[in-house]
Amino acid sequence: MKINEEQLVGKVVGFQNFELTFELTEQEQQVIDAFKTDYNVEKLKNMTPQAITKIFLLSDIEKDFETYEALFTTNINKETESVRRYYEETKTVRQKLFTEEINRLIIANLFAGLENAEFEQQTDTVGVVKFISIEGTQTELSMEKNAQGIWQPAFSRGIY
Repeated sequence: MKINEEQLVGKVVGFQNFELTFELTEQEQQVIDAFKTDYNVEKLKNMTPQAITKIFLLSDIEKDFETYEALFTTNINKETESVRRYYEETKTVRQKLFTEEINRLIIANLFAGLENAEFEQQTDTVGVVKFISIEGTQTELSMEKNAQGIWQPAFSRGIY
């Protein structure tokens, strides 16, 4: 994908990495295509937390809010409600101001290294997808296991 300077002027500054370092495998793409037909989370049963994280972020890039919201944890607790509230408060900004190109730039920068992520389960229902970012710092993305035993994202990227 090529982005010309006119598309960036006044919108994005300081990004180092402009290309996604992760992509979906053919199997992951098939699962997400099936999931999008009815948003039945059971279709994600055999997906790794890392794969679900990639799908979640790609739906954010594509401004596919229905998929993004369907993937988000169905667990309700103090932490997930806080993330859900933040997402709802920033949803208008995401929808109106962020283009797919801007989303791609942000996610490519923030989540470079995700392709080498590992999953660490911390409790029966809480875990983190961990990877080393391009700055060399450890990044952790919260995941929660739902009642069906499927790991779901419990994080939202910040609005900058």
